[in-house]
Amino acid sequence: MSINSMRQGEVLKKTALFVVSILIIVFTLSPIVWMAICSFIPDPELYQTPPLFFPTKLYIGNYQFLWGTEAVELTGGTPGVFAAARNMLTSVGNSLIVGISVTVICLILGLFSAYSFARVPMRGSGKLLFYVFFSRLLPQVAILVPIYVIIQALNLLNTLLAIILVHTAFAVPFFVWVLFVYFKSIPQSIEDAARIDGCSRFQQLRKITLPISKPGLIAASIFAFMTSYNEFLFASTLSNTIVSRTASATLTAVAQGMGRYSVALFMACDVVTILPPLALVLIFRRQVMEGLVTAFRR
Repeated sequence: MSINSMRQGEVLKKTALFVVSILIIVFTLSPIVWMAICSFIPDPELYQTPPLFFPTKLYIGNYQFLWGTEAVELTGGTPGVFAAARNMLTSVGNSLIVGISVTVICLILGLFSAYSFARVPMRGSGKLLFYVFFSRLLPQVAILVPIYVIIQALNLLNTLLAIILVHTAFAVPFFVWVLFVYFKSIPQSIEDAARIDGCSRFQQLRKITLPISKPGLIAASIFAFMTSYNEFLFASTLSNTIVSRTASATLTAVAQGMGRYSVALFMACDVVTILPPLALVLIFRRQVMEGLVTAFRR
């Protein structure tokens, strides 16, 4: 095979890979872009024939409604849909509170648990680690009723604390697994050298292990946050009041009451909901990719 034919083959492979990547990006981002565009279009224009793919003028009435400013153009739909939409920002705030709380708890519990499994010899630690992983594999709907009964007995229904506790129970196992893989991949000799220099077990964790495991720590933290932020089943079951609803439950309430002339309002609610996790992923995108890729490779 000549050098020219080899170069042509490489160019074709790179071109095909580029085309496939573009198609995947378009397929992934087109619904999000269309959702954002529709949120700036008045509802009557969404049903014009032929349809408008771009607004004739920038319409911010849907967002004004979410911020508490009345919009005359908002008509149709059930009364409940507008009440739920009006509470959308509060629901996003609730989701942020729950997600951040779950992440902090996972950092505290998961960090020390994973390090203990990876570095501290314990009798039966292998079986205990298996039970931790197995709890993550249980289908949520299978334990929905028992958890509801427990939360009801604790008088925690319609509170954010109930959602935080349940979300933490599902987020901690994956958090422990990711950090366990990272800690096991770090050579024991590095920590042994630190111990010879006089470092305690906690100093080894703080000065040696954590800096090396930073990508995995960030990736696991963001996964815990996203798992809690996007969760719907328990959030909607354990909280039935508007004040204590999270974003996913409020979005469902808006969608269920959506009439012919409230589609754009629903799109605006979607945009407001995805902004916090989108900003988080964009800020830590490099650490997330590095952490997840490294964890699965190991």
